[in-house]
Amino acid sequence: MSESSDRPNADEIDNRKAIAELRAAIEADRARAETERLRAEAERDRARADLDRVLQELATHQDRFEAERLELRTAINFLIQTTEQHQKNFEVMVAEIKGLQRENQRILDYLFGQQQNGGSQN
Repeated sequence: MSESSDRPNADEIDNRKAIAELRAAIEADRARAETERLRAEAERDRARADLDRVLQELATHQDRFEAERLELRTAINFLIQTTEQHQKNFEVMVAEIKGLQRENQRILDYLFGQQQNGGSQN
């Protein structure tokens, strides 16, 4: 206000209007910034929740994978043992067949030997 009058002059009025407009603009900027901050916090919270969910799913899948891996290893070990047992059984059967072949050959040699010996003696 001017000292000569109690009424504000035009410059003072313009200054007050400009200050009020600046304050309103600053307050609007603050409100927009607060809204953006809250939006960013909400987005961060959603991202954290998504990350927690993905990590939980990953842990579940990892546990399931480990269980399936152990089941597969057990099945493979069982198949190896079964194959080894079959191999041993096969070797026993081959040895038995060879023994039977030798026995058959002795019988045949004995029978044909008797026929040849018996035929030449008669």
